[in-house]
Amino acid sequence: MVRLLDQELILKLADKMGFANIIVSDSINTVNLEDNISARDISVFNDDNYFDIRGYVQMGLSNILNPEEKTKSRDPIVRSKLKGILLRALLEKGFSLGESSIQHLLEELGNDLLGYGPIEPFFYDPEVTEIKANRYMVRIEKLGMEKIVPGISFRSEEHIRDVLERMLAPTGRKIDLANPVVNARDR
Repeated sequence: MVRLLDQELILKLADKMGFANIIVSDSINTVNLEDNISARDISVFNDDNYFDIRGYVQMGLSNILNPEEKTKSRDPIVRSKLKGILLRALLEKGFSLGESSIQHLLEELGNDLLGYGPIEPFFYDPEVTEIKANRYMVRIEKLGMEKIVPGISFRSEEHIRDVLERMLAPTGRKIDLANPVVNARDR
């Protein structure tokens, strides 16, 4: 359910962005901005802006999610909480983004903070049998054919290392300069 506080924040954000006729529903993820959605580009987010919003959202998630929820990157309730925190962050930091840009940022932050970063969607594709990644490119094996995924990469070496450490934590394995390659299977 959309809490009253979230409804008020959504309405304030919509007003600030110049949207009229906003409808806030009680069902999860149903904010209708009618026909007033502008196609603003998320490119206003340079690295500093992204990390500022990311830090705010990360702190908010750590305050409201219990340990079990932190492992449920695709859970609709967890994603709804993430969206509420993101909308608060955008409002407080003074960023005006269109709904499609907010959805893109929500997906990226959700994957980054709760999942496996830019390779998260491939874990939920039953046709993907293997994922290979380095800082600059991601390769997947899908339906027996390996291909490079265009437009998917990690922001930095630290970013890919962070994702790898989260992936390997349940297996007890580590990756470092002495062991720069690791094989692991998803459960």
